Amino acid sequence: MADPAPLEQYTINDHRQWEGDWELIRGIPHAMPPSPGFDHQRASLRIARQLDEA
Repeated sequence: MADPAPLEQYTINDHRQWEGDWELIRGIPHAMPPSPGFDHQRASLRIARQLDEA
């Protein structure tokens, strides 16, 4: 079985030119998901409170 091709490594200078939210971890880019909206955060807080009170 052949070895997989090495992943391309990027630099911070490459990262600065990209559009959108990206995180560079050990030279490998990772797309960042959008932040949760207000309704999602409120629902998460309600669930956390119920679990804490249980």
